[in-house]
Amino acid sequence: MLACLGAVACYGVAFPYSRRHLAGSGEGPLALATAQVLLAAGLMWPVLAITGAAPTATVTPTVVIATLALGALCSGVAYVLDFRIVAAAGASTASSVTYLTPGVAAVVGVSVLGEHVQWNQPVGAVVVLVGIAVSQGLHRAVAERISRSDSSRSSG
Repeated sequence: MLACLGAVACYGVAFPYSRRHLAGSGEGPLALATAQVLLAAGLMWPVLAITGAAPTATVTPTVVIATLALGALCSGVAYVLDFRIVAAAGASTASSVTYLTPGVAAVVGVSVLGEHVQWNQPVGAVVVLVGIAVSQGLHRAVAERISRSDSSRSSG
């Protein structure tokens, strides 16, 4: 549970940090994404050495190629796009992708893994959507539109 809280806190810090210190550094998104993925991989080696954790699969050329493909093609491309979005639209817009993660996880869990929807999942989704609306000011826009609609009906 602490690891999950730490990950959420890192998301909260990473996007504004990226906007302030990385996106405006003059380096391109490809260089920033490459450095990020390589540093993350390099930081994991001491963790593996200290904890003694070993891969459960035999390390074969296929496993190495698959790992490199996942790192370069999946994470690498995602980080390149992320740095472009941060530079163009800002940290809060770029971080909005994290709102989708719980919903996608629930849908995949139900459709692929045969999990059952619990009452708190749709409630959580509504809380997230309301939070997005509040943070983006959408609730004010809807209230103004309703107010204008009501005043036009009463005057007509």
